[in-house]
Amino acid sequence: MDRGFTVEGLTVTYMPRGPGTGQADTLQQRARFFGYKRPYLGYCRIYLEQDALVAFEEYVAHEEDMRRQLQAVRDAGTPLSEWKRAFILSPALQPCRANVVQYNYARGRYSNDWYMPRGALAPADILRDNRSVVQRFLGTLTLRPDAGSDDRELAQRHEMAADVPLRRALEELLIPYRLIDANDSQERTGLLLQLSRALEGVPGELCTIYRMSPAYKRERGVDANGRLKYLFQGAFPVSPLSRRGSIYPGDKEIHAADRVSIQVHWLALTEGDAVVANEVPVLAVWVPARLGVDWLVQEQPPLAHA
Repeated sequence: MDRGFTVEGLTVTYMPRGPGTGQADTLQQRARFFGYKRPYLGYCRIYLEQDALVAFEEYVAHEEDMRRQLQAVRDAGTPLSEWKRAFILSPALQPCRANVVQYNYARGRYSNDWYMPRGALAPADILRDNRSVVQRFLGTLTLRPDAGSDDRELAQRHEMAADVPLRRALEELLIPYRLIDANDSQERTGLLLQLSRALEGVPGELCTIYRMSPAYKRERGVDANGRLKYLFQGAFPVSPLSRRGSIYPGDKEIHAADRVSIQVHWLALTEGDAVVANEVPVLAVWVPARLGVDWLVQEQPPLAHA
């Protein structure tokens, strides 16, 4: 009676059990107690434990989001194989049993937090394309010096543009920017899902763009796999503790108070003592807590062609 069973004419259901292990597919099947009852749905009542009620409400948000994505794929005439598996899903729910998942997936939620790609050393054609994307986008903005202490060094002085439409930043900067690292790609898909969800609620959502250290050449080391060892410059001065960050709070604090902020870094990449790439654009994105959404992303390998 747990799953896959409906009772004709049933109008009242009492389910005393909780959500169990929180598997979304099992939860969905349990919801069949309301199946095929549209003609008299207004008479139906369901009584649930609080945890089960919350789980069903969160599953509905997940399913509605998935349906919207599938409808967009259908309307665009895009092959289903090209659909990115990126869903809104509560952290309390698992998509299904782990032993039936063929490809790994990533989960996350950006909330007063930074998205930072690690894979920076890319092939020459990708670096060339990314430079073009970033330069073209920055060329459309009116950048001005950011506020801060007069005692800051050149590396700590940036330019910024406020009130930039978030939709423009997505379409002209974040989406066309190419990534080479699989983990970066999964997390970027989750980020884009969050930002797209924000635009569904507020189409006119704005963001702030920062051009980091335009008058100073920043160098960052990469490991043997071309991944950044670190990106952000720290606070200055470091000591004494009472004065830490009094001149410069550190790159992590360079963002608008309650708005999506995008830092554009231009880097010289080094491996050991050698510079291995110049003018490498790297994007870091800060998302405020008010736009926090839990997501799950699964990257599917491309289909093999005969």
